[in-house]
Amino acid sequence: MLYVGSVEIYPKDTTQRGMSASNLSLQTVKSVFYPLKSAETVTAVFNAFGDDNLLSLPGQKFELPMTVKYTDANYWNLFRFRFVEGKPYSKEEFASGIRNAVIDASTAKGFSAGTPPSAKPCC
Repeated sequence: MLYVGSVEIYPKDTTQRGMSASNLSLQTVKSVFYPLKSAETVTAVFNAFGDDNLLSLPGQKFELPMTVKYTDANYWNLFRFRFVEGKPYSKEEFASGIRNAVIDASTAKGFSAGTPPSAKPCC
């Protein structure tokens, strides 16, 4: 397994000092890694950093801090999960830009209040 967590960027002019580090963009993953012929599966996973990762439902004042990961559809082919309800999103759903949330069982219990989480609006 090859894991690329970030990239370091240096100026072309070697007389200048400086460096920047960043996560790879989805565009970079699509243009550099998706076409790899030697890889069985390539996936993109981006961690959302910051203090604004709060999960709430419409009409509720309750907000729960969350660890958020943005993934592509191949994520579900590389890592295996047991879905209590629902299914992973497809390549077509990912490409369309539709917003889907996949939550774990303990988070679902905290928000369900008797209604299955899949029956509630998302994102």
